[in-house]
Amino acid sequence: MRTRFVVVTFVPWFMAGMACAGGMPPADAGFTFDIPAGAGCDFPVNWTVTGKASLITLPGDRLIVTAPNQKAVVTNLDDPSKSVTLVVTSAFHVSTDENGDQIILATGRSLLADPIANYMILATGTFSWRFDPVNFSLLDFSGTGKTADVCGMIE
Repeated sequence: MRTRFVVVTFVPWFMAGMACAGGMPPADAGFTFDIPAGAGCDFPVNWTVTGKASLITLPGDRLIVTAPNQKAVVTNLDDPSKSVTLVVTSAFHVSTDENGDQIILATGRSLLADPIANYMILATGTFSWRFDPVNFSLLDFSGTGKTADVCGMIE
């Protein structure tokens, strides 16, 4: 199964290019962006994220991204009266395999969107996937826990 995800916790760190040898204390990591219709839900949505995030670099091209006290407000832009506030305090453990793909293990509560398959979920538990940076695709999504349809929460 080939999917592409937007992962809430990664956005402020990787887009800003923030990295630090070892680790850094959690810092404010608020951001907001719109997702067009058909790229997660059948209607356009806005994600507004507040809270903190931290990046911990480890030996062997590994890192951990944490999101203490992070919340995401997901709003239906066709009807802004419909929104939901989600606690998204995942930790993402990232390593690189021999092919150069990133292996991601998420523990906790993660807000994920797949713009190709057009769905958005709140994943609670332990989930993993493989990211192919050459083709910008995520593969082999699996895990244990619960998923909830975020689009259904704000229809």
